[in-house]
Amino acid sequence: MTNILHKIKAYLYENLLTKDNPNDYIARTVSERSLSVKQICESAVNRGGADISASAMEHATELFLKEWLTSYATAIL
Repeated sequence: MTNILHKIKAYLYENLLTKDNPNDYIARTVSERSLSVKQICESAVNRGGADISASAMEHATELFLKEWLTSYATAIL
C-alpha cells in the first residue's frame, strides 16, 4: 500500500469547449496554503532516503535561498 504524502483538492467545472458532451468536465486545483521549507524538509526525511536531519536540511535550504536571492538581486541591479 502506498503512503499519501500530500493531498490535492480540486473542483470540477463544466468544460465549455466541448458543448457536444454534457458529461465533460475540467478539474482546477484549489490552493489552500503553501508548504513551508520546514514542512517540505520534514516530509522528505519522513519519506526516507534523506541522509541528514530535517533541521539540517532546512538550514542548508535557507542558506541556499539566501545566497540565490542575493546573487539574483545583484545580477539585475
